[in-house]
Amino acid sequence: MQVLRTADFFGVPFIQQIDPKQSIYKSAFGGLVTLLICSASLAYAIWVLYLWQNNQLSPKISNSIYVSDFSLLDLEYDVIKLYYWKFGENQIDPFESKILLPLVMYTTNFSFTELQLIQMSNETSVDGSSKYIIPKMSLAFQQINGELYTTSEMYIEIVLCQEIYLQPNEKCASQELIDEFFKQPLNTVVMQVHYKSLDSRDGSEQTSLQEFYVQIEMKNCYTLNTFLSSNLYEVQDSFLFGMPKYFEYIIGSSIQTQTNSFEYCKQTYENDVLGLIYIMMKGNQTKTIFQYPHAGDLNYNFQIIPLLNLDQVKYYVLMSKQNSNYLYFKRIDI
Repeated sequence: MQVLRTADFFGVPFIQQIDPKQSIYKSAFGGLVTLLICSASLAYAIWVLYLWQNNQLSPKISNSIYVSDFSLLDLEYDVIKLYYWKFGENQIDPFESKILLPLVMYTTNFSFTELQLIQMSNETSVDGSSKYIIPKMSLAFQQINGELYTTSEMYIEIVLCQEIYLQPNEKCASQELIDEFFKQPLNTVVMQVHYKSLDSRDGSEQTSLQEFYVQIEMKNCYTLNTFLSSNLYEVQDSFLFGMPKYFEYIIGSSIQTQTNSFEYCKQTYENDVLGLIYIMMKGNQTKTIFQYPHAGDLNYNFQIIPLLNLDQVKYYVLMSKQNSNYLYFKRIDI
């Protein structure tokens, strides 16, 4: 009991009737309240530090339109994946059967490179029925007269098989197999666009994907004009002083579709093109700033709630003690 009285800092002036000197009246109840508040404040401070250490304190978030030079753009992963959509066991995969070939072509300083065959990967789709076709991403940018231009774009062509693109020991499918393939319903090539973003709660990297579909028909040429959009993240997570961190990811895409005749695409691209995917970056991007709490914010969090509690509790404790003193001295007077 004496220990609790010693810990009490809610002491009130104790004016004795026989002695004008003042002393501090302390009680076990006040000491108990003091220890409870100090323990709760310490636990709260540890909890706030834990949340800050794990970036779980809600950051201030601001967004703005931004013209990026894409120097930080992360393309070191499989952004684009293609595969043939098989929904039946007996369906013919045109890529594995060498009926169709996926070719890629890039522009370099506004001139076209030669068409290259995209080899099939060992990675399969979610259902395991088809193998992915993963083109290498190559997008370049250059300032011309103060404006940013995409100087390297991508064209993925889905063409009828030609042996000039195959290895010496490989051959295209027979005409019989080709005819059987085009009699299949719903011949569709799927393009997956994989995105990345930052989770504002803890700054961790998140991934997602979106699928688009290219219909394959003998008499038509289906085109997907794909405009990728990116987001530049500025992460301010230093405790006191420090430079912000920057990340830039592809976070979305806009699609324009066209259906042209087979003859139109053959004349335009000088090949037997049944599907074309054009890929480039959008001009305007988004900039997002995550401003996590720093030392000043943490100090404020440490102080504001304990101070409010102390002020309120101290008021009630003082009032209870003063009432007790009043009754005590009233009994003495009597």
